[in-house]
Amino acid sequence: MLSSSAKLIVNLEDENDNLPVFTSPAKGGSLKLELSEDTPPGTVVHTFAAVDADKGENGMVTFHLKGGAGGQHFYLNPTTGRNSFFPALILSERFFSSQGALVLRNSLDRETTPDVRLTVTANDGGAESRSSSVSAVITVTDVNDNSPHFPGASGGSSVITVPEDAPEGTVVARLEAVDADEVKHIKTFE
Repeated sequence: MLSSSAKLIVNLEDENDNLPVFTSPAKGGSLKLELSEDTPPGTVVHTFAAVDADKGENGMVTFHLKGGAGGQHFYLNPTTGRNSFFPALILSERFFSSQGALVLRNSLDRETTPDVRLTVTANDGGAESRSSSVSAVITVTDVNDNSPHFPGASGGSSVITVPEDAPEGTVVARLEAVDADEVKHIKTFE
């Protein structure tokens, strides 16, 4: 009986068969945040994180921001505190993880934009990129940043004429002040 043996090495190439999976917020979740209208631009509001089980470029995750006013008020930074591309952090031989910081771009004004809705998409680096998305709703909370005013008062003042023989307790004027802030900031006087 004749026999022979040979050593065979098989290299498997990764196929881009896994979607990026968000770990923050949790898989399948959405993000709901409250942010004060006096929060300074440049503040990191939330850090999104995602993993992809593919290897190499197929597992590299980048983040993209979608949504009407979202891009006007926020931007995504690949890593907190840096403005350069963040290569995926190797968690193990099998998984890659990336982070994207949601940063406030411009000042907020609750009276004009009470909430901002946006979508964050995680794309992998495969030739035929795969993606996952999460939605975010940022509710802008009020601060007492508006002064009350008297509608109809020309130049900030009005003249009221009272007859000298008006009996005590006569109502001589009714004033109404308007304030754009939420009711919790408004005080009334009698």
